[in-house]
Amino acid sequence: MAKNRRSQPQLRGTKPKSVGPLSFLSKYPHLVLVLLLLIFYWPVVFGGRSFLAPDKIASLSIEPFIYETLDRGVYPLWNAFIFSGMPSFAGLQSTPFVDLLEAPFRWVILEMFPASHVSSKVFLEIFLMLFNYFLFGFFTYWLLKKRTDLAWVALFASVAMVFQPQVVAFAAFGHNTKLATVALLPAIFFLLDELLQKRQVHYFGLLVLAIGSQLLRAHTQMAYYTFMMIGLYLVFWLAEAIRKKEIAVNVVKSLAIGGAAIVIGVAMSAWLYLPVQEYSHYSIRGGDTGLDYGYATNWSFSPLEMLTFFVPSFVGFGGETYWGSMPFTDFPFYMGIVTLLLAGLALIVRRDRYVTFFAILAGLSLLISFGKNFSVLYDPLF
Repeated sequence: MAKNRRSQPQLRGTKPKSVGPLSFLSKYPHLVLVLLLLIFYWPVVFGGRSFLAPDKIASLSIEPFIYETLDRGVYPLWNAFIFSGMPSFAGLQSTPFVDLLEAPFRWVILEMFPASHVSSKVFLEIFLMLFNYFLFGFFTYWLLKKRTDLAWVALFASVAMVFQPQVVAFAAFGHNTKLATVALLPAIFFLLDELLQKRQVHYFGLLVLAIGSQLLRAHTQMAYYTFMMIGLYLVFWLAEAIRKKEIAVNVVKSLAIGGAAIVIGVAMSAWLYLPVQEYSHYSIRGGDTGLDYGYATNWSFSPLEMLTFFVPSFVGFGGETYWGSMPFTDFPFYMGIVTLLLAGLALIVRRDRYVTFFAILAGLSLLISFGKNFSVLYDPLF
């Protein structure tokens, strides 16, 4: 006679599965990011709207040359329509199919439509924008989830990162390659840290790919900041190892393996940056005299504008309302009161090595951003 299932004892040690929206959100953070991005950028994705900032208009003026050249089966190395001709590839005007992460999507979409077809360009631009915002948020979540094991903390931080004004401005003002380059920064930090600690071959390979891919996204300024972070973390990691009296041979091995991964990652991008380096000597930014100091420091952040961290409208909301020290700006550097409070709280309740490092990184980054307003630090870097 079959036993009544209701009378069967439950297995000990098992916990009932949590159900409901909270469990779903913590289990599927990637879906949360996708949903929030679609809602926030609804007018662009579904409403037929577009971003038309001055930088974006400038890049649009080059697109006919790029797509017509691609339609003829020729790679756009030389643009004959600007200054009686100048390098397109070496001048970083256009580097289609160079980006390892974006190239497959570009190839598929442009295979579906002619490269000069308006629908393919619009769809491609919107898709890649959302793709890079998603990567930035997901890698941020991945880093913090691995380091804290707190899904909600990681999810909150990733959402706060992706939707702060200065990050939204990347796409809104036509700085798409800046967004694409920054998106890989959390992954690079995580892989470098794992490689230094564990010295495993898969972390070595992934770090090489991450660094090479970031450099091939062709925004040298953001890549430069990434290498500043890497250099600072290597110094910090070495100081921590010495303080904890780690075995010297293991420390040297970790640094050597990490350094090798960085070198190989840079070498991956050499076929792009060697032509750029050659051309840079003829550019106003890389010629004999370099960029003028006054022009380069026009957008130096000022200590007064730190108040926009707490009151976003302190020097105006941007545009015609802005009255700060920069020639112009279109948005405040506001990060959110809750975000700053939680960051400050971390320094009190969880001052581990990662919180300490990111606090140092944030402080140093702020000092560098002052530019001519803190020339003791900025001038040597310049």
